[in-house]
Amino acid sequence: MDFSLSHPTSPIYLSSDFVNLRRRRPQRQEEEVPINYKSAVRRRFVWVYASIQFALVVLFAHIFYSLVRVQAVLSVILATFAGFGVAMSASSLIIELSEMEKMVCSVRAISW
Repeated sequence: MDFSLSHPTSPIYLSSDFVNLRRRRPQRQEEEVPINYKSAVRRRFVWVYASIQFALVVLFAHIFYSLVRVQAVLSVILATFAGFGVAMSASSLIIELSEMEKMVCSVRAISW
């Protein structure tokens, strides 16, 4: 028996119907996923956020290891928690303040 790629019993036989089936599917449109600004950073500022977060972790690692004289592994763990915690708290604070500013501006616009 000759099992070539064009033979119907071949394990990797692809009929023209199967190939055309993929072409007949309606194309999905890329939808803009709304971002919950309470828990996420805007996509434009992701690199800035990540850079600040990394700098905070390095800063806290230096503080814990050099100044407080904590062991290296414990210093890295504590620096990770402290750096990420400060970055997330600052991000949440900035988002809440900007939303509060929008709310105050809309209230002032309504009261005029």
